[in-house]
Amino acid sequence: MITALQEKLAALREGAGPDIEILVDLNFNFKTDGFIQIARAIEAFDLMWVELDSYTPEALAHIRSQTTTPVASGESLFGRHGYKPFFDA
Repeated sequence: MITALQEKLAALREGAGPDIEILVDLNFNFKTDGFIQIARAIEAFDLMWVELDSYTPEALAHIRSQTTTPVASGESLFGRHGYKPFFDA
């Protein structure tokens, strides 16, 4: 799967050129280690960001610390109860 993603991103980057921002949304589809593997595997494509969803602030911080790819998250959080653990962390 990682190789297939790399091939698709390579084709997209080649076709779009260096001036177009590429974003990848991984949603809730992986566990922490899987997110890290993918984020590292796509670092060379100079993405605007990779988006992933996590309800665990510690996992999100760990993922961000393990890659140079910017990580976006939080679209699945709602209300102060959803955000509070992240603000506390």
